[in-house]
Amino acid sequence: MNLKQAIDLYLKTVGTFGNPMPLSAFSLPPDDLVNMIAAWEDDYHLNRHFELLPPSPASSESASFSINGSAYTAIIFRESILDVLA
Repeated sequence: MNLKQAIDLYLKTVGTFGNPMPLSAFSLPPDDLVNMIAAWEDDYHLNRHFELLPPSPASSESASFSINGSAYTAIIFRESILDVLA
């Protein structure tokens, strides 16, 4: 999945920038998902435009993925990600 496809899916799923989307909503095999997000996180030009959310102690509903040594369950994209796609 490329970045544009991921952003399109994100907006279709959550409606607007700034809302959390479960990482499982990408519907990718776990290894592919982890590799994709890890590459974004390692990219200086991309990682400023999203936030990964750790598991919440209050909720165990979302699947947790280990990305670059930390556990995450959701992602929030900032609208500024559109500058990267332009």
